[in-house]
Amino acid sequence: MAVVAEQRGRGIGRRLLEAAVAEAISEGLARVFLHAQRHAEDFYRKSGFLCVGGEFLEAGIPHVEMVLELPIPFRESQAHRGLPKVNADSKADDAVHPSRAVQFDSETDARDAVLLVLGRARRAVSISNANLDRALFGNDRVLQLISDFARRSRHVHVRVLVEDAKSIADEGHPLLELARRLPSKVEIRRLPDDRTPSRRSFVVVDGTAVWIQPDRDEYVGWHNMRDRVEARRLTDEFAELFERGINDPELRLLNL
Repeated sequence: MAVVAEQRGRGIGRRLLEAAVAEAISEGLARVFLHAQRHAEDFYRKSGFLCVGGEFLEAGIPHVEMVLELPIPFRESQAHRGLPKVNADSKADDAVHPSRAVQFDSETDARDAVLLVLGRARRAVSISNANLDRALFGNDRVLQLISDFARRSRHVHVRVLVEDAKSIADEGHPLLELARRLPSKVEIRRLPDDRTPSRRSFVVVDGTAVWIQPDRDEYVGWHNMRDRVEARRLTDEFAELFERGINDPELRLLNL
């Protein structure tokens, strides 16, 4: 992929990349990869690509391999043979929230995407973030959404998985304080010790909406308000880890 020199700086390269990724998603691919020249690495990072492996030479030029994990689209079978649809009354909701991956590449956009996804919650919220990034999960708007959701019904729940329990407790993270006030609705656990550390963060809402940040140090990723396949995969992964998660003493309010 390249743009002639006199046409650069006009966003053409990003639109080309977005078109290629959209085509890969429509084909049902799980991931795409590319060999990026080192000077172009940041360009691809802003679209969610992550480096894998070390630097290598290609045509005498330093390159690095980069990978982007893709959401899995849902397509209705053309051979459904006129069978009645399950949950047919969800068509209106599909029109409001169609299955579409929307990328973000800044702190503000990442936070706004979190707000959009959380605002859809009616039953369950699952959050996996190593240190509960304050920009994303400690701001007033997110906390208000979670608080309102948790108080809505006795049947709802918010579950959170973290890695760095001590720093979260030491800084008095506001989401931890909320969990301490609503222990039956908001529960935070530390990832099991045998879990290989991951740089990925994600949010899943009601087994439908997803928010994914492949690298927690880069505000780059995507959200999809209606991706049941990816949501189910992440929900299953989260449930297994949460079941084995640790009720770290750092996360509990001490009785004095």
